[in-house]
Amino acid sequence: FKQFCEGKTQLYGLSIKELLDTVLDFNGKTLIYFDTETMGLAPKKDYLQLTEIAAIAYDGSTFKQVDKIDYKVTKNVLKAGTPERENWDSHVKPNDKLKTPQEVLRMTRYGEKTARFIKEVHAINVFFKFINKFPNPVLIAHNAPFDLKYLGIRANRYGIKMKTYKTLDTLELNKMYFIPLLKSVEGSGELDLILKSLSTYTTTGKRKVSSTLGNLSTAMKIDVKGWHNALADVEMLMGVLAKMVKTFKQYQDVDISDLHRKEVLRVAKSQHKRKHTPKKKKK
Repeated sequence: FKQFCEGKTQLYGLSIKELLDTVLDFNGKTLIYFDTETMGLAPKKDYLQLTEIAAIAYDGSTFKQVDKIDYKVTKNVLKAGTPERENWDSHVKPNDKLKTPQEVLRMTRYGEKTARFIKEVHAINVFFKFINKFPNPVLIAHNAPFDLKYLGIRANRYGIKMKTYKTLDTLELNKMYFIPLLKSVEGSGELDLILKSLSTYTTTGKRKVSSTLGNLSTAMKIDVKGWHNALADVEMLMGVLAKMVKTFKQYQDVDISDLHRKEVLRVAKSQHKRKHTPKKKKK
């Protein structure tokens, strides 16, 4: 996992002003907003291929769009009798909500002819070539480590080596800075509404704040009708990051250090627990 995420920007210990002056200073960089859709969560399994990949490149100095790609991946798992389909069928459990590949793909509007269909190996190659043609690329995604890990492992299946790219994870940016800021300026009208929209409460009254791309977009009044379609998710991602940056600039003098520190500690404890919890043996 680590080999695919070495370029991920660390977001710990900065004030909002320092965040704007460093991590969110995009001058001279090419921003590659991207998203993948997949058949599942385990890229090493042959039948859990990529299903879509989309990216939009922006000049970080002018914030003008310079190019984009949008592809869907042809699926061997859809064809009866293929090794991928046989492997899929052999792993379906009685309590699985989605039992066929078609049911999974329906969630992402896979069958609609909104993008060109190409083989997975070609989609991966096209994406890497797209990144490499721009100066100083910064990859931006929501839960970037997942996308990078998936791409890296699927690329390895075809003998393709993925480079290390500088990456910004908007999911982590939201948890580490945006949500702490929302909580720190309660009573500010618009931000109160965003926090309220993102909040749910347990039976004991404990507040949980969502960080999903769809919920963030809804809270920020960004169109979400295409959620879980790769290109639509990229467009939502662009809107969410733009709103975050605008808000950080407006409230750059607010001290969020206590809430930020609590989130850093929570993440550290979670990572330590995962690392030291013995894996259950498969029966």
